[in-house]
Amino acid sequence: MAVKRKASWLPRSPIHPHLQPTFDCRPQARAEGNGGTQCVCQLRSLASNGIDKPVLNVLRMFSRMGRQRLAVERNAALWLDAITRQGVREKPEVSALASREANQLSVLVWHYHDDDVPGPDAAVMLTLGGLPFASGDARLQHFRIDQEHSNAFSVWQRMGSPQSPTPEQYVTLEKAGQLAALGPSETLRVEKRHGFIGVYPSAPGVSLLLLEWARSPR
Repeated sequence: MAVKRKASWLPRSPIHPHLQPTFDCRPQARAEGNGGTQCVCQLRSLASNGIDKPVLNVLRMFSRMGRQRLAVERNAALWLDAITRQGVREKPEVSALASREANQLSVLVWHYHDDDVPGPDAAVMLTLGGLPFASGDARLQHFRIDQEHSNAFSVWQRMGSPQSPTPEQYVTLEKAGQLAALGPSETLRVEKRHGFIGVYPSAPGVSLLLLEWARSPR
């Protein structure tokens, strides 16, 4: 998968049509007659009783991306007309969206299948070409949404799906609902205006990679 420069504009909050259904059915707290709460499933909402759902973290990823959209060449993406007619059923879709700002390159990678069940990780090699400096080091951050990261719903399930979470559980769910980094930032070496990043998103899963460099690169 290669990322090249392309002059266009990236909207601040687009949602891939097959990302939202993966993450939008999550526990929704509602008031009961006795003043308690109960977790139920409700579509098309971003948070539940103060607990952020994974789809909100997708929007947070988009908000971190630049406004100049870049071309992405990929060999595992499905054609849009095929998705519209058949959905994503025979094989998962692995694709990406890229953008940049003055000293930042961002790449959003998703691994999706209509059957919302865990599957094998995808092996994605990102080739970043045409970088604005010939060689040097850049800072790489990796944010992830999957069953283990940025996902209050999966944490709620592992708690036993409590209908009335305890205060301690509520604090844990609040933290789990935030966008989480996969690990500490790393250093990516750039040579001949190219960089290479290996990404292994689970299914379903979304990764955001942010590459930042000095404002006066060599």
